[in-house]
Amino acid sequence: MLSEIENLDINTEIEILFIDGKSMIGKYKGYTEAEDNEPNVSQIDIEADDGTWYGIDETEIKNIEKV
Repeated sequence: MLSEIENLDINTEIEILFIDGKSMIGKYKGYTEAEDNEPNVSQIDIEADDGTWYGIDETEIKNIEKV
């Protein structure tokens, strides 16, 4: 999913649409491959506008777009 986004760098502003219909906007901070993460699910890290960091499992994500 992330490999489909061109020019994705640290601090790129992204919007994540979750499978439950909610969304979140924040700065891209990193990505962990499934084999390097428990429970073997890829994870994206983003920083919200309030400075809080979130690790979001790829299984929770419907779509990601640059803002």
